[in-house]
Amino acid sequence: MIMLSRSVFNRLVIDLGKLSLAVLVVSQCPAPTIAAPLSTQDIDAVASQTTVLIARNLKKGDVEARKEWNPGSGVLIARQGNTYYAVTNTHVVKLPIQNGLWGIRTWDGEVHKVTDASDTIIRFADNYNPITNTMDGYDLAVLKFQSENDYPVASMGNPANLTTGESVFISGWPRPADDAPQRKRVFRTGTIAKVDMPVPQGGYNILYSNDTFPGMSGSPVFNNEARLVGFHAAGRAKGTVFCVDPELSKNNSCGIQGNHFIREAQRKRLPFYNSFNHCPVDERLVAWGQKNKNTADFIFDIYGLFTELEKIKLRIDSLESRLDRLSGGFGMKPKPALSQKQGQGWDYSSKSCPPPPEISGLDAVHNPSPANHEQIPNQSPSSGTFVPATPVYIDEPEDDFF
Repeated sequence: MIMLSRSVFNRLVIDLGKLSLAVLVVSQCPAPTIAAPLSTQDIDAVASQTTVLIARNLKKGDVEARKEWNPGSGVLIARQGNTYYAVTNTHVVKLPIQNGLWGIRTWDGEVHKVTDASDTIIRFADNYNPITNTMDGYDLAVLKFQSENDYPVASMGNPANLTTGESVFISGWPRPADDAPQRKRVFRTGTIAKVDMPVPQGGYNILYSNDTFPGMSGSPVFNNEARLVGFHAAGRAKGTVFCVDPELSKNNSCGIQGNHFIREAQRKRLPFYNSFNHCPVDERLVAWGQKNKNTADFIFDIYGLFTELEKIKLRIDSLESRLDRLSGGFGMKPKPALSQKQGQGWDYSSKSCPPPPEISGLDAVHNPSPANHEQIPNQSPSSGTFVPATPVYIDEPEDDFF
């Protein structure tokens, strides 16, 4: 007879109805999940919580002087304690600027500062040309910021399994034609038109029918389970200028499949590479997103929000200092933001829900750069080896390649 201790016994859960055995509690997701596929409204609610707007700092007078300023979109993809990571495109953050300042606007309306440095803005692409929007490698970038607020991060799907005809959903912050200060997040439905091998310059490899607009570069692409499967990068073709496929690009937008991002993060051993959330969507997140969509989806004055970001911390520090003195030095702090008070516990560890085998390893990792291609002979896509393509890129300095 095998004797089990109480601690070991408590780790065994037998589901006779499904004839399944879950051995370790740690392999289960820590919160109730919602049945998939989700409704469009539920996916939109989740997207509203994890989609962010990213823009560089504005100085007083920049707006009046009509200086070029092109915010982009992004998505929260990992968390380690109070450190968050957001993904966008390289062509959103463009070239490094020493001590340059960027802001990330989260669902609760707060803007988090990011100083441009090698460890705070990680650009995946090399040799980026801001005039032609061309580059070597993946058109992706990761921004790191600190916050005590409790923000949910996107749940990673299995993007390697994306297929033609599959429904996908894009959430982002378009720039209005008249550059009005009011901004509204949009949510667009569509289907996958093509999944190809990444092209050398930009790494783009998926086309989808979703309508997209300038300002939506870096937007997350979700599947019908509200799980992240890709990143938007470019709109429809204009004339002879296309992305990935000259014919399909006429009626489809394009982006980068999420598994290429995950494997690049693993290959580079980035700090967050083993901190992705692979759990199914928490049903509480759907309810929370629906409840707070008005706050998440509307910005009254984007210019005021991103003007003189360098003063944000000074204002917070000054307030905390005054409150601390008034409280006799016992550490009184300002009231927490709404997202801190929600108490939902969004911080899922990577151990809670292991990644699918297709994206858990470091095998078959290829960086779409000319140097890499010289060492890899051309093979068919079915072989799993990267095959270079020669797309035509849109020659326009605006973001979203429109």
